[in-house]
Amino acid sequence: MTTVRNSLRASRVRTPVIVGFGIILVLLLSANGVAGAYTDWLWFDNLGAGSVWTTIIGTQIALVVVFTVIFFLILWGNLVLADRLAPESRPVSPEEDLIERYHQLVGGRAGKLRVILAAVFALVAGGNTASQWQEWLLFRNGANFGWQDPLFGRDAGFYVFTLPFLMFVLDWLFAALILTLIVVSVAHYLNGGIRASTSVDRVTSGVKMHLSALLAALAVVRAVGYWFDRFGLVNSTRGDYDGALATAVNIQWPAYNLLALVSLFVAALFLANLRRQGWGLPTVAIGLWVVSHLLVGSIFPTLYQRLRVESQASTLEAEFVQYNMNATRFAYGLDNTRLRIEDFDYKAGISRAEVGDFAKVFDNVPLVDPELARDSFTRSQGERALYSFSDPLDVDRYEIDGQMRPVVLSVRGLDLGVSEVGQGWEAQHIVFTHGYGAAVASGWAVDTNGRPRFLVRELGKVAIDASLKETLGQPRVYFGENFGGYAIVNAARKEVDFQTSTNESRGFTYDGSGGVPLGGLMRRMAFALRFRQLDPLIAPALTSDSQVVYNRDVAERVRTMAPFLRFDSDPYPVLANDQLYWVIDGYTTSGSFPYSQRARADNPDLVGTDLAGAYNYVRNSVKAVVDAYDGEVTLYIVDESDPVLKTWVKAFPDLFTPDDQIPAAIRDNMRYPRDIFRVQTDIWSTYVVEDPVQLIQNDVAWSVAAQPRGEAQVGEGDGVGNSLLMKPQYLITKLPNNSEPEFVLQRAFVPRSGEAGSGTARSFHPFPQRII
Repeated sequence: MTTVRNSLRASRVRTPVIVGFGIILVLLLSANGVAGAYTDWLWFDNLGAGSVWTTIIGTQIALVVVFTVIFFLILWGNLVLADRLAPESRPVSPEEDLIERYHQLVGGRAGKLRVILAAVFALVAGGNTASQWQEWLLFRNGANFGWQDPLFGRDAGFYVFTLPFLMFVLDWLFAALILTLIVVSVAHYLNGGIRASTSVDRVTSGVKMHLSALLAALAVVRAVGYWFDRFGLVNSTRGDYDGALATAVNIQWPAYNLLALVSLFVAALFLANLRRQGWGLPTVAIGLWVVSHLLVGSIFPTLYQRLRVESQASTLEAEFVQYNMNATRFAYGLDNTRLRIEDFDYKAGISRAEVGDFAKVFDNVPLVDPELARDSFTRSQGERALYSFSDPLDVDRYEIDGQMRPVVLSVRGLDLGVSEVGQGWEAQHIVFTHGYGAAVASGWAVDTNGRPRFLVRELGKVAIDASLKETLGQPRVYFGENFGGYAIVNAARKEVDFQTSTNESRGFTYDGSGGVPLGGLMRRMAFALRFRQLDPLIAPALTSDSQVVYNRDVAERVRTMAPFLRFDSDPYPVLANDQLYWVIDGYTTSGSFPYSQRARADNPDLVGTDLAGAYNYVRNSVKAVVDAYDGEVTLYIVDESDPVLKTWVKAFPDLFTPDDQIPAAIRDNMRYPRDIFRVQTDIWSTYVVEDPVQLIQNDVAWSVAAQPRGEAQVGEGDGVGNSLLMKPQYLITKLPNNSEPEFVLQRAFVPRSGEAGSGTARSFHPFPQRII
């Protein structure tokens, strides 16, 4: 008796210890994740975008909880039913010894085991659903496009916002039922309802009914899936052009209808088997399902495409390719509502009168190449080794002496890798914290030595010649391009600053709002875990007023703030209202626009950019403006007609700002972005034709012209060994029939056949400037 009591007492002591140790282990393993989430919240809250973080995290948690609970109820309910259907006595079989040991081990804890087993599988099945938060928000807030697909007559919003989440739910439910079927079958085996080694009654009648019902449910879900698969045909990639072409319309569409009916018939056979002996009907049902899927769903479409369509594509595909042309032009902003086509009469030579008419254009011919002038900027305007300039430099235009002039400019960023900074933690994170000002050179003139003629006379000035007298009120740059790591400001030791006027280093204390307060011990521990460094917790230079400045790279900053948008690869600086700002173009995209051609994933123009992925709809609907000193991010709406952006605005109502609130000085220097221009020119080179037969035959297409100079530039080849592609160029020019010069982005085309051009130029008119 004493032994039993001691054992119980030891067990009572041991259980809390084990539980406590488990809790500590879980906390240690999840500490980095918790610290990351907590510091993310602090960062969003500091930017006034806490609602964005709570919406995203709340949506992810809600999806995980809902789908986890659903799967738990499905599996747990079926396991309960499996136990109730267990035979009173298990048949004798060779594996009975193993099964008996299992039952002795489980004993009276079968109910707890069911709960634990269902919970574990539910967490696995539900945990992955957090990644669907964007699809859910689009599903819940989706808007109409006002554009109907020609096959089913549904608004494009159904395919972009509704269908993706519905298909996810159906696929998830199908997978959940398969997993449930497997687990329940194992449970029936352990309970004795299934025996593989007996000659008779291998499956009891109750088990047969249970499994037949699950198989019937699978067939019904698959029937619904086939029904919705029909709508996915408008994004088919079977042919040379995306969308439902001849094979999809004539074969696959009827095939999906037939497969849906077959699946329902199979479900009926499984249900009929509930009251029948044997497995004859289920075997017939599964065989019918597999054969029909292979023949009707795969083999017949392949044969029809090869034997019928490919031999007369121009006849059978023309109608559907026309659908593809219309949708593609709309989806990439190349339709008649956004694209204007002008005929220019080309004449060889130039007259004296035309020289006078185009004097402003000749005065602004670019003489400084932004890709070659970086070394000159570094030598002349770098000032100190720790300052670096972006590569390539940026091109913009400013009003100088009452005339719009091209300039080449770059911000003095911070390079922490140079020896001048040092590698100590204090030097890297407290002492050297920021860049300084911008260097601006005239784009239309050079000095007597052929080098860039700098218009900025002093470090931090924006005094462009004599026409602009103002200086940067705050030239320090805490947020810029390629700003990695983090900085701690308002520490006991001052930051190193630099003033050209005295040509000496002096201390500086940050007084902006771009840092997150370090606060007490809990915050310091969180940041130490986030950065995986002990110093934010123990460094003596830190004070109660210290702040952490992180997510300093402007591109990553806006991506973190709006992860559902894609952003341009080239943030550019704007000097406006005595301040330095960054402008980053934001894109809404979708891969589900009906009949639209998918952008080339291997486009060499877009390697390493956000637009280098698979999508078939894109709009430049957002301009992100980041304060280089405070890090404040403002997302301006510049295309209110974009249904995808409307959906995100509805999901995040506090995140976006109307375009009429863009400061005039910043608006004047916004430009059309290169990345979407590269996408549009690539699409337009193929879709320049009007006749679908010509598109199918591919005999009137254009190509982007070759780069004028022959230097090998990484990422600018066409991927097949041809000439380097001409890069989009910003310049000031005057188009025929226009009275004043404009700041445009241009790229030349040539016929793919190599023949001379027709003299017809295609002009785009997007925000904020016309591009050619």
